[in-house]
Amino acid sequence: MDSVSVIAIFGTATLISIYSIYDIKWRRVPNRITGAGIACAAIVALITGHILTRVELTVTSVIVMGMIGALLFRIGAIGGADFKALLTTAILSPGFEFVTATTQYFDGVVVSCLELVITLGLGVVVSMRNREQETSESRTPLIPLLLIAYLLVQTMGLVILIMVPGH
Repeated sequence: MDSVSVIAIFGTATLISIYSIYDIKWRRVPNRITGAGIACAAIVALITGHILTRVELTVTSVIVMGMIGALLFRIGAIGGADFKALLTTAILSPGFEFVTATTQYFDGVVVSCLELVITLGLGVVVSMRNREQETSESRTPLIPLLLIAYLLVQTMGLVILIMVPGH
């Protein structure tokens, strides 16, 4: 296992967990927290060399997460903190950490879209369940669901590494 990948996974999970606590407890994450998180993500990615060895992957992931996230934010499907959490993930851990699907560009698109689809899918399920149980909560916190999606996608990468020879 690559120690830089472990740092990226641990760092991303830590930052998204911090955002999650705010999202669950107060239903908002202050800009100072998300801003500091994005700055930390960029600094860690630069110090470890992660961003420099995977430039295409990082750029692709940031563009995909940025464009789709901005669209989702614009139509009201996600909040501003959700958008910033997506960008944090795209900067620090933009693709599968232990395996590359085919090319870095493809990996960046696939992983970004998987994380978004899983997050939004879980959000729909949780929202429907909350309505069925008649809870008064009007907004489902998505950042904890992004954390779950991120960990699921990284687990998929590990499964590919173990199950597919040559990776």
